[in-house]
Amino acid sequence: MATGVPAGAVVCASLSDGPVPGWLVVEETAVAGAERQCAVVRLDGCAVAAAGSVSEVKVAGDPVPTDGEMPAWAPALAGAFWASRRHRAEAESARTALRDHEARLERIVDAAHEYANENSLCERFDEFCVEQGLRPRSRDWLCEVDATVRVHIRVTSHSADAAGGEVTDRMVQEAIAELGSRGLADAIQDHDIVDVEDV
Repeated sequence: MATGVPAGAVVCASLSDGPVPGWLVVEETAVAGAERQCAVVRLDGCAVAAAGSVSEVKVAGDPVPTDGEMPAWAPALAGAFWASRRHRAEAESARTALRDHEARLERIVDAAHEYANENSLCERFDEFCVEQGLRPRSRDWLCEVDATVRVHIRVTSHSADAAGGEVTDRMVQEAIAELGSRGLADAIQDHDIVDVEDV
């Protein structure tokens, strides 16, 4: 662990793929209620090799002797890493709180819908829900629809006009039946709602 190793020393972070040398940076002041953070910043400054609380970061062997002082960019890089990690944790905490709030709101809306149904409340309840940005009740409706379906029917005749006259309702029915669900989806050209009734 990094405990007892002076800040600014060159240490080897003990990683799963082997030791990585770097500058040991220790947080000067811990966040309230938390242990001080430390990081091992790679000597080339390209990344933070290891980071965590002082008691968590593992170093291998003794500090490496060095003539120079720790460069200013090492604590700056470590500080940016700690800040980024805290911000990510705060963002995740906020997302969790938002999900919990949305789930609670959905439970309240469900309970309100159940109460409205049990007490035969009219459509004014649903209008109120919409006005407040809440989900209104849903119920079943029966929609009467005129659908336009395009199919191709082969007929034998002496002219185009006569061929059109050869097409019967039964031929159209058989052509639609041969489409299958996937072909029918492609064949539907348009639809119009004729009527909607409360079931």
